Amino acid sequence: LGNVIAGVPLAANGDYAGVPLLGLLSPFTLVVGALGFAMCMAAGAAWVALKTERTSAVHGRAEKQRRVWHVVVLVLFVVATVLAFAVVKPQFAPGMLVAGAIFAIAFVVCIAASIVQAKKGNDLAAFVLQSIAAVCLVALAAVSLFPNLVVAAPGSVGESITLMNAASSDTSLAWMTGIACIGVPLVLVYHVIAYRVFSGRIAEEDVA
Repeated sequence: LGNVIAGVPLAANGDYAGVPLLGLLSPFTLVVGALGFAMCMAAGAAWVALKTERTSAVHGRAEKQRRVWHVVVLVLFVVATVLAFAVVKPQFAPGMLVAGAIFAIAFVVCIAASIVQAKKGNDLAAFVLQSIAAVCLVALAAVSLFPNLVVAAPGSVGESITLMNAASSDTSLAWMTGIACIGVPLVLVYHVIAYRVFSGRIAEEDVA
């Protein structure tokens, strides 16, 4: 994702035309990767804390991990933001910079609020806020790229891959829209059933 935002060398037909894999590593891409990893760890810790009994040792470890990873997330987000504007310098489409700022502020607020709720012992609110923060982070990446899907690095022979030049035919898009209209509700129903079946905290004997 860091490379998609920063830009990769593209050939005239849109194929990757750059250096080997290690050449894709840069401070920005590594920080973005670390931020994604830290978000997953924070979400996992928040989920474990939500699902285990508050008196269990597992819950105690999850609380500590959640606290640590939330701080790591905030630090990495600040570093990634600084590198983005100082080194990558993304070109925002009209209106997208404001949208990006809104999502960035919402992300920081949600993570901070999740930390506060966790301290209060409200595991559900902490997890929900962590999840909203994840959505904000994905939305921030989207508005940073729009209308690009893959940014062409400076000096590339080919142009950036955008929503317009990467789109399938109208027929394909219509079929996929129909499939999505059927499939997405089924997935949502499955998730509702799964969360109802496994609702509540796990008992201490189950953890043991």
